[in-house]
Amino acid sequence: MSFIITVSVQEGIVMATDSRTTYSQIVKSDEKNITNLAVGSSDHTDKLFVFENLKNNIKIGVSWHGQAHTGIMQIPVLINEFGYYFKNFEQKIEKPKDIPELFFEFIREKLGDISSRKLETGFHIAGYMSLEGKKLPFVYDIKMKNRKVTLLSQGDNPVISWNGEGDILSRLIQPVGVNQNGSFNELPFFPVHAQFFSLMDAVEFALFSVAITKKMMKFQQRATTVGGETEVLVLYPQGEHKWVRKKCLTSNIDGWS
Repeated sequence: MSFIITVSVQEGIVMATDSRTTYSQIVKSDEKNITNLAVGSSDHTDKLFVFENLKNNIKIGVSWHGQAHTGIMQIPVLINEFGYYFKNFEQKIEKPKDIPELFFEFIREKLGDISSRKLETGFHIAGYMSLEGKKLPFVYDIKMKNRKVTLLSQGDNPVISWNGEGDILSRLIQPVGVNQNGSFNELPFFPVHAQFFSLMDAVEFALFSVAITKKMMKFQQRATTVGGETEVLVLYPQGEHKWVRKKCLTSNIDGWS
């Protein structure tokens, strides 16, 4: 399933993901009992990317969660091909919403009509665009299944958005309660003060969010679908970017020499 998070603050945008891919296998033990197994497949899956269109002076980060294959190609391959398409796009990109539209236009050209496939894959697309002489951030949540595009943030308002296996973090930072003897009692709630985050706070919060999801899954009776290395990307208003954590191809792999 994966876990992705995007934190937008005044100094920049932080995007983070895990790196695990699992294979879901349905096992029928009899006519009534069905077991859905999530088998570990890879801890080296790329789920976070950065692309730049020099013609429009726009740099974007793209992360994804959910179904890892379209039936034609793997999602990382699809995103990398979109990155090449975006890099070489020559027409004027006037508004942030043009980018999700460009994304779906590319998917139509590459995969055709995907509406019947009901792909359970989602994306975050974030970056900066010059509007009225000022570089303003934007963060979009995109669902491939129903072509739903949600603008999470545009402007200086901070945003923390996560998708995938998000229930663990939700219970930590959103209002929750307990059912005691048939009575629902809300627990004390202390909101996260994202409006005061520095960029380093945003990086730390993103790392914490991925780490706590991985670690909590270890102790729960559930498939551990979040794991592998954590990748973290920072996008700056000035157009620069920095990989805080990034996997690389290497021969230094545990157990192999």
